[in-house]
Amino acid sequence: MNHCVSVRRLAGVLILSLHLSGSWAIAQNQLDPADRLTRAADHGAVILEERCSECHDANRVDKHLYDYTEWNHVIDQMMKKKDNLLTTEERTLLLDYLILRTELNRIAQQEALRQSPTAAQPVAPEEKRPLGVVLFGRFHLLVLHFPIAFVSLVALLELIFLFRQPPAWYEHIIWGLLGIAIVSAIVTSASGVIYATERGHQLLNSHKNLGILSTLLIGIATGIRFLDLRFSRYKSLFWYRILIFGSALLVGITAHLGGTMVHGERFRVVVDPIKRVLEILFI
Repeated sequence: MNHCVSVRRLAGVLILSLHLSGSWAIAQNQLDPADRLTRAADHGAVILEERCSECHDANRVDKHLYDYTEWNHVIDQMMKKKDNLLTTEERTLLLDYLILRTELNRIAQQEALRQSPTAAQPVAPEEKRPLGVVLFGRFHLLVLHFPIAFVSLVALLELIFLFRQPPAWYEHIIWGLLGIAIVSAIVTSASGVIYATERGHQLLNSHKNLGILSTLLIGIATGIRFLDLRFSRYKSLFWYRILIFGSALLVGITAHLGGTMVHGERFRVVVDPIKRVLEILFI
């Protein structure tokens, strides 16, 4: 009876995982989930052994319980080191196979722990946190576009009125935009740190660190403008504008790295030179 329940649970988890990851392969969405499982099991192992450079055997795969984003990043790194790149179909089959094998390993570990009365049950990182903290971390996906939009808008207005007299409404608009920008940046950074997995790869770490740095720059710029308005009036606006323009640049790079994690290596446009700079800075 327990064996039947485990088999049904395994099938449900695998089909659900493939269904949720279907958005990254439009051509494959027309296949039945069971057909994708069969094709992945038949061809994925062959591609893994013959074409991969970083994870060239199944033993290395079994050591990592990665999710879709992390396996996608591993494949991206592998493709950068090979002259003979994977086709779209091969990439889809390989990713299906890795997700399939990961789910099998995860469930096998859970079953082994259940059968061992003395073994301590592992707790996922999110399960160690209160529900409110977990929900706040997932809020990152809802608010991440606000600092991008408002910091960019502040930088654009500062650029437009850099060499001309701003209108009367300018100060009110700038302060409103800065207020929304700094609050949304703090919420986005804090929720992003919580949302990030503990086994984050280099791209995720760079995205997180740049997000925190961007928030700090926005906060410092807002503070300088406030002090300038209260005490010295326009004498410190030079440094304020430098920080705002720098914040807009960092926010753009941070957003680009985030888009790369979600959409894959093909989303990248100028990320290779940026990555080299980040490696030099140890970010």
